[in-house]
Amino acid sequence: MAFFLSFIQDRYAISLAVAQYFDLSGQSVCIATGNNFPDALTGSVYAANFDAPIIFE
Repeated sequence: MAFFLSFIQDRYAISLAVAQYFDLSGQSVCIATGNNFPDALTGSVYAANFDAPIIFE
């Protein structure tokens, strides 16, 4: 997976590829802006509680 991700230059495409790779079975999705580092960091606790991936918009 790391080899594949090294070719993707877009952080938004990487977030989608990681979410698809892990294929979480939850019915929730968390969306972060992806403009700043804390966006996804802050939402990660919320996402973990609901087994939801974080996708950058």
